[in-house]
Amino acid sequence: MTASVGAGKNIVVAPVTNVVKSKSEKKAANSAGSGPKKNPKKPNIVAPAEPETSEDVKKLVRKLKKKLGQIEKLEERVAKGETLNAEEKSKVATKVSVIAELAAYPDDA
Repeated sequence: MTASVGAGKNIVVAPVTNVVKSKSEKKAANSAGSGPKKNPKKPNIVAPAEPETSEDVKKLVRKLKKKLGQIEKLEERVAKGETLNAEEKSKVATKVSVIAELAAYPDDA
C-alpha cells in the first residue's frame, strides 16, 4: 500500500499486524481452536509393580507400615478435634486399601 506525501513523493505503508490486545482478547485468541487443556501437574497414575525379590517385599511392607502409622496419627488428630486438610483427608481415606495390601504379604517378610 502506498500513500502520497506530496510533490511526487510516495511512501510505502505496511498494514498493521501487531495490534495490542486486551487481556480478554488474548485469552480468547489463545483458547480458540486449541482443544482441551492438559494439566501438566497431574502425574500419570501407574499401578505399582509387584515386588520381585524378598528385599522388595520387605521395602514395600516397611513403606505400607509407615503409611499406616501416618494414617493412625492423623486419626488421632481428628479424635482430638483437629481438622485435616484435603491431602490429609485423602490419605486417611486410603486406610482400608493400605491394610488390605499389607495383609497380602506375610509378617516375616
